[in-house]
Amino acid sequence: MTLDKTNLTPLAQAQLEMETRATADGYKRFQKHQKQVADNQGDYATVEGKKLVSGSIPLVAEEIQKYIDSAGNGGKGRTPFALSVLREFEPEALAYIALNYVYMGTIRNQALGHIHFNVGQAVETEVIAKTIELERSVKVAERIQSKLAQQGSLKNKLKAFKKLAKENLDNLEIWSNDVRVKVAEPLINAVLIALPDIFELYTQNIKKDTIKTIHLTREAVELLTSLEDASAWLDPLHRPMVVMPRRWEDLDTGCYYDERAKRTVKLVRTFSHEHRRMIRKAIKSGQMDYALEAINTIQETPWAINTKVLEVVKEAYDRDLDIAGLPKKTSLPVPPKLEPEVWTKMDDKEKKGHRLHLSGIHEQNRRILSERATMDRDLEIAEDLSRYERFYLPQNMDFRGRVYPIPHFNNQRSDHIKGLFKFADGMPLGEGGAFWLAVHLANCGDFEKVSKKSFDDRIKWVQDNEQDILDAAADPLNTILWWGEADSPFCFLAACFEYAEWVESGRSEDFISYLPVALDGSNSGLQHYSASMRAEKEAALVSLTPTDKPMDLYQIVADRVKEEITKDLSSDDEFIRKLASVALENGVNRALVKRNVMTYAYSSAQFGFRNQIIEDTIRPLDTLVMIGKKTHNPYEIEVDGQKDGGFKVANYLAGKIYRSVTATVSKAQEGMDFFKAVAGVLAHEELPLVWTNPLGMPVMHKYSVWDVKKVELFLFDSVKKTTHNKAKVGDTTLQRVVAHIRTKPSSKIDKHKARSAVAPNVIHSMDAAHLLLTVLASKDEGYAHFCLIHDSFGTHAGATERFFQIIREAFVEMYEAYDPFEEILDAAKEVLSDKAAESLPQAPEKGSFDLNQILSADYAFA
Repeated sequence: MTLDKTNLTPLAQAQLEMETRATADGYKRFQKHQKQVADNQGDYATVEGKKLVSGSIPLVAEEIQKYIDSAGNGGKGRTPFALSVLREFEPEALAYIALNYVYMGTIRNQALGHIHFNVGQAVETEVIAKTIELERSVKVAERIQSKLAQQGSLKNKLKAFKKLAKENLDNLEIWSNDVRVKVAEPLINAVLIALPDIFELYTQNIKKDTIKTIHLTREAVELLTSLEDASAWLDPLHRPMVVMPRRWEDLDTGCYYDERAKRTVKLVRTFSHEHRRMIRKAIKSGQMDYALEAINTIQETPWAINTKVLEVVKEAYDRDLDIAGLPKKTSLPVPPKLEPEVWTKMDDKEKKGHRLHLSGIHEQNRRILSERATMDRDLEIAEDLSRYERFYLPQNMDFRGRVYPIPHFNNQRSDHIKGLFKFADGMPLGEGGAFWLAVHLANCGDFEKVSKKSFDDRIKWVQDNEQDILDAAADPLNTILWWGEADSPFCFLAACFEYAEWVESGRSEDFISYLPVALDGSNSGLQHYSASMRAEKEAALVSLTPTDKPMDLYQIVADRVKEEITKDLSSDDEFIRKLASVALENGVNRALVKRNVMTYAYSSAQFGFRNQIIEDTIRPLDTLVMIGKKTHNPYEIEVDGQKDGGFKVANYLAGKIYRSVTATVSKAQEGMDFFKAVAGVLAHEELPLVWTNPLGMPVMHKYSVWDVKKVELFLFDSVKKTTHNKAKVGDTTLQRVVAHIRTKPSSKIDKHKARSAVAPNVIHSMDAAHLLLTVLASKDEGYAHFCLIHDSFGTHAGATERFFQIIREAFVEMYEAYDPFEEILDAAKEVLSDKAAESLPQAPEKGSFDLNQILSADYAFA
């Protein structure tokens, strides 16, 4: 349905302008805005500003025009498809698209092929949008059709576009991935050639693969951070909305107002045409009505920026304060280049160590530069949104039904971004709200691991530390050494602000609170296994049974691991004794094992555990060594005369943790093995696993083996080298890059992926259904403001007393009515031949756990 733009409210008009600015048409609007700012403020148009902001688009557009002119003068013959498409657009509009997606690729460290895909897809969207606009005026359409009929190989395609657009937009011919890449190639070349001082090609070696990416140069990042409005030219396509999102009524009807922006998002994030057909059919039949109502309710929650927290985030970032999770503003110092005489005196081991040290510093600095660019954009968006009384986060779902905000700036991000969000509409605390506000405050701080203690202990902690809380709210920058050590520093600070305002109100029940109060599941994955399998032992370990305080599965596993490692101190093997000694000296605690235990329910195994330990525990210590805060990494040991980087200890720990987890929660392993076996039988028959979740949404678990096409590209490289595989063009150098592009999925199923990914996909589909069922039950009782992150349930403090019970009731009702094991077994039998079905496993035997115990389990979601 086309949006009627004639009678929009001022806010709706502002929203539409935001969306338009975020697409290619936004270039002209942006230029107009630049002139107004320069005229009104005078000092905006600095030399740096002109170069980076006003100057970038014309420079890139000029290079695009050069390509169009040169490629168009190639003589007779077939017109390249990319040229046929690109010359139908203004070069400035194409430059705008290319700059947006190249920049996004730099801050997200996307592979070069991914950037090509995004740019090509954006151009494809523009082609489709243009077609939609053409059908509004027959005369204009006929005139342009006549013109396009002369454009060689594009003629029939554009005629098909017009015809299909009139009949059914969903049937428009979709470009293949290799076509998207070819269309994007000249645009990305133009960015690299025009802006060598901003973007540069970079090669990463990951395992055995060589990955090319595009990075911001050091000079570019420093320039970006110095310009107050520089990120205006890098407007993300999907931003929060200042009016309520359009409701989802079909797969592609929701949220944004602008035709281009709307077409870039679907209700369900799936690339499978088969899955999309299933979704459309389920919606049309009414089967997904509950799911649609739930996601529409979530995205209708009005938000506001917590300006108090925003000011502290900005100041802490500007000062480059050391707060967990806050991006660093200052790069690590790079040691001066060694003198030749020093280098020649070093042996091979020392030279290798020095190169690795430098490589580590450069890699850290690249990460810092990317995070700085992201942070600058986040702050610009937060400042912009702070000028509105309310804004909204449009939502959609992944293929399993999990709900995600569409904009990158959202409440599911890191603590320093999440802490910026508060509800736009307040609610009185009422009789029990102050209790839950205090519980939330204690949870966010989690000092002395108080979140693992009883509610009474959490309230007592708040009472004992009330003066520190009030001091933090009154003077956050001078108390940062205290609140900055919280588990979630900025969410904790937001709670301090709210608590202090409540105290100032006279601790009144009428105090209007705007802060989302969160209740988190206690190891969500294992909770779902325990409930679905009625596993009594596991249910107790993850707080699904009534207890006086929360159960701490992470500590239970840590204690077991420590006990096993201590035994190894007496091993006959000297190397094992060494590993055990290093592990114990560095501490075997809940923090070490937490991520391993958390991801175990999602099929993470020993190898995955090892990588997590390296990433979470060992690599951060490498950074401390690089900046001089530590002299060495205590996890490193010498193997054959060389430091091993901590890998041996990480692998040792991973094995101990894996064996301890599997022994502690063995019932969950039965469930995982069942799902893998079913998926394996289907994959052997080249069939996907398809099931329907508790809200009627079809879920497709399908990992195809893709056909891969080799595409040779010429990409600008600012580093001049002389090889047989390069062609000189003026003062620049073109480098041939071979990209392997996935063109289309084949009929073959990736059997390994089918087995390894099925357990997490099933469990995620269940936690997604639980979340949506909770939303619907809450809305029925009049609560409709939500702050949700998969297994974290948030609403107003004044509504939490009842919400606390609704979460449990929805969980119990779901598993009383729905058995994922029987659902998946029946779904498999439905598509398998009788002979193939004989290979299916039996559903796991249920335990004796009574689900009704969850209703009295205070710490199941707390």
